[in-house]
Amino acid sequence: MINTIIKRTNYCGGKGVFANKDFKKGETVFVFRGKKVGTMDCTERSLQIGDDKFITPFKKNPGYFINHSCNPSCGIKDLKKIVAMKKIKKGGEITIDYSFSIKDKHWGMGCNCRQKNCREIIREYKELPKKLKEKYRGWESKFI
Repeated sequence: MINTIIKRTNYCGGKGVFANKDFKKGETVFVFRGKKVGTMDCTERSLQIGDDKFITPFKKNPGYFINHSCNPSCGIKDLKKIVAMKKIKKGGEITIDYSFSIKDKHWGMGCNCRQKNCREIIREYKELPKKLKEKYRGWESKFI
């Protein structure tokens, strides 16, 4: 059985990753797979796994379509496992906080997640408020 499906989202006008089954907290949803590249070749879809190391996802990998949320359903274990931070019901969107894997003081992007706790601007992990870092401890990339 395929764990995820790709379909249109209601909030950003694009596509997203959705659960094709129920997930328990701590369960791996998918593994981010793609081409390993350096900073000069990374894209907005890339997952940072080192100081000058990124994985740019293959178009067939769910990582290509994963959206950011300031109230994410998933975190990152090791460097590239996308893991449920809470129970996710079939049909629920799979999201991560992009800050979980970013270490670049010059990086930032606008947020359109529409969550109550939306930060409006997403920045590197180091810039997260102390309370959020405590809440997310263990769900951020081990690279951070």
